[in-house]
Amino acid sequence: MMAVFVLLLGGCMSLKPVNLPRDEVREQVRAGKIVRAGQHVSITTEDGRSQKFEVVQVTDRAIQGDGANVSIDSIVSVRTKRIDGTRSALAVVSAVAVVYIVAAVDAMTDIIDAIGE
Repeated sequence: MMAVFVLLLGGCMSLKPVNLPRDEVREQVRAGKIVRAGQHVSITTEDGRSQKFEVVQVTDRAIQGDGANVSIDSIVSVRTKRIDGTRSALAVVSAVAVVYIVAAVDAMTDIIDAIGE
């Protein structure tokens, strides 16, 4: 049951775009406000390349990680992995509902067995 819950929450993570003009995105990245070590990102650069990776380090010139080294000056857009609150709430409610349904079915089975005796 716990494994199902963990899988549900894993589905609540998604890459969300940072909706800022490219110059502001670059400034925010340099300031450490958008991208931090340990985050999963998808970065599109001026040459049209898109790279997905886990960030290891952010310097004033580049974002580095998992074999990637992206110049901050070449960034066009950034998407960062974040928890989707709506999906998370739905996953929790669904998991609780499943527990109650299983308990109710188990109780009904006990009652039916007791009647049959």
